[in-house]
Amino acid sequence: MLQIFNDPIFLGIFVVLVIVFFFGIIKKLLKLALVIFLAIVIYLGYFHFTDQTVPVEVQESLDGGKQAAQQVMDKTREVIDEGKRLMDRGEEDGE
Repeated sequence: MLQIFNDPIFLGIFVVLVIVFFFGIIKKLLKLALVIFLAIVIYLGYFHFTDQTVPVEVQESLDGGKQAAQQVMDKTREVIDEGKRLMDRGEEDGE
């Protein structure tokens, strides 16, 4: 098994297959997220155009989703900043 990964051709094929696999998973997750987002927009649009108020449970769920999304964005920014800092430090060490 290790001999396969020592060969650059097989290693290249393996890396390409892994990238294609993860790209497919991400693509399917994005499609699912888009469908869910569109369903929520249509649901909320129904309330808007019929001049009804959004139920409290739905509003609480939306607020919770906004908070969770904000936490994810904050953590993503932290990870990106940490990655940039490590890259800069690696470039300084390499010179």
